[in-house]
Amino acid sequence: MQRLVVMLLAVLVTSCTSLAPWRICAEPPAATRGLPAKLSETGMEGAIAYTPRFELWTDGATKRRWIKLPPGTRIDDRAMDDWRFPTGTKLWKEIARDGVRIETRYLEKVEPGWLAVAYVWNGADADLTPGGLPNAHGTDHDVPAARTCNGCHAGRVLGVSAIQLAGDPVLAQLVERPVPRVAIPGTPAEQAALGYLHANCSHCHQRAKTPGPRCYDPESSFDVALRTTELVRVEDTATYRTALGRFVVPGKPDDSAIFLRAAGGSLTEPRMPALGTKTPSPANVALLRRWIVAM
Repeated sequence: MQRLVVMLLAVLVTSCTSLAPWRICAEPPAATRGLPAKLSETGMEGAIAYTPRFELWTDGATKRRWIKLPPGTRIDDRAMDDWRFPTGTKLWKEIARDGVRIETRYLEKVEPGWLAVAYVWNGADADLTPGGLPNAHGTDHDVPAARTCNGCHAGRVLGVSAIQLAGDPVLAQLVERPVPRVAIPGTPAEQAALGYLHANCSHCHQRAKTPGPRCYDPESSFDVALRTTELVRVEDTATYRTALGRFVVPGKPDDSAIFLRAAGGSLTEPRMPALGTKTPSPANVALLRRWIVAM
């Protein structure tokens, strides 16, 4: 009972104030009491490895991911863009930098939301580190504090969805019914740009998002989430409907806020994403430039 109470505290998001275009919310308390002290005690046995179609950039880090559902359960995938995970679902994401295994981030489904914390590797096992760790193991990688996880997740799983895993054979072991093929519209450059924005920006920049502790207010910004109901043409996607003109200037990447933010920021635009990365991705910056120039 005590552990459940602590878990519930971890997923609460308290009141928010607006300072356009930011929405600033009080950070929820981090749950530490009752959690396993070691990663090996979190129950990874039998977990299923998966790889999302579009990956989040984390300063060149390499990642491995696993998911485990409680016995006899499946993900409710009837709403293609809003999958429901059974209580007790667990996910792990291992992050390595420069050949050094640094941390494994852990998510566990509780009621009414998700518990999130990082374990920092120390030899053959990893230690619970709710306070985070800057420049971990001599790298430039910062392990996040548990209280900041809702800044991106806000009660959601980001890499397990129809958009991210449709066509992946691992889905047959996870979902209640077959997931049809999800095709992203447009040219290869348009598909890649939409996928990059979905994976790296839509955890804040989408109108259906529950706000995290510190994120852009989706009502005063743009929406770059990919949804299965909006994939007939590129013009139907939220990115093209909400970002073109104001945040993306066709043919002019250096006048486009989305490009400037992804490229590291400017005098007028903040660097984005605001959490989880310190340096832009050269390949993705080049991709966004080609996409905008070709419009």
